[in-house]
Amino acid sequence: MKITCNDAVTALPSCSGGGPLVSHSIVCNALLASEGYAATTIQVKCTLVAELSCWLKRRNLPLAKLDEQGLQQFHAGRRHRGVARQRGDVATTQTTAHVLTASAALG
Repeated sequence: MKITCNDAVTALPSCSGGGPLVSHSIVCNALLASEGYAATTIQVKCTLVAELSCWLKRRNLPLAKLDEQGLQQFHAGRRHRGVARQRGDVATTQTTAHVLTASAALG
């Protein structure tokens, strides 16, 4: 992840293989920065989105097919691996999935 001098995140944290959310990373980062999120918060949220992107790719699941059950499985897998849940993780993935699915539907 690269953070510029004005604390804007310019790249999604790396996750081998990328996934369907990588192409949206710059827009997501810019949106969070424009909303006034701190650089460390943006980093945490972007890392979560990168993990979700890789999870989707490993399951060969397109973003359009991601539903509430899939998000629950994603978070359950993180808990099973011992990843500490942060406040806002579920909301971040739900909002990301909803916004990106809606924008993809619009073309």
